[in-house]
Amino acid sequence: KQILITRRAPTKEIYPNLWENTGGSVISGETSLNAALRELFEETGITALKDELIKIDTLMGTRKGHFAFVDIYMLKKDIEIDKLKMQPGETTEAKWVTFKQFEEMAEKGEVSGSTAKRLEAVKGIIEKNM
Repeated sequence: KQILITRRAPTKEIYPNLWENTGGSVISGETSLNAALRELFEETGITALKDELIKIDTLMGTRKGHFAFVDIYMLKKDIEIDKLKMQPGETTEAKWVTFKQFEEMAEKGEVSGSTAKRLEAVKGIIEKNM
C-alpha cells in the first residue's frame, strides 16, 4: 500500500531536488509502454516485463509548452530501497511512502507540481489496484 518516489537531482533545470514518481519522454518510434519500461530501468534500475505494467490512465495537458498525452502505468512489485540504482544527473534517492505521506509532502512543496497533480488524478485507480 505504498508508492515509490524518487528525488530529482539538484542539477535538474525543472523541479530540482523535488520528489516525483518515475517518468520521462517517449523516444521517436517508441511506444509509451516501452518508454515506461526504459525510464523505470534508467532512473531506478528496476527491471519489469511488459505484462507487469498496468496502464491505469491517459491524461492530457502541456509539457514544456507543448500539448502532451501522458500515459500512466503502475507496477506492483516488492523492491528494497537499497537494491535500487539511481541514475546520475536524474535521481539521487528513493523511498516508499503512503498516499497520506505523499499528500503531506506535496502540501509542504516537497513534490513536483506535475507529479502531485497526476497522482491526485489517478489516486483512486491506483488504490483499487494496490
